[in-house]
Amino acid sequence: MRIPPDPRPSRPRGKAGADYDLELSDAPPDARHTAIRDEAKPVEILWAWLEGDRAAVDALDWGPLEQP
Repeated sequence: MRIPPDPRPSRPRGKAGADYDLELSDAPPDARHTAIRDEAKPVEILWAWLEGDRAAVDALDWGPLEQP
């Protein structure tokens, strides 16, 4: 399965690598979104969340979800 990139403009992207946007739908509005540059990190975070390891999820720098 392949997820196509979001065609909506957001913030400027760096030249090297890509950002991976994560959203916590059950979080308060001011702590719902984070962007990760390391391509292995989203998998680690998702795995930790699925196993109930909330500390790994909470350790990220969460902020408000930016609306286009």
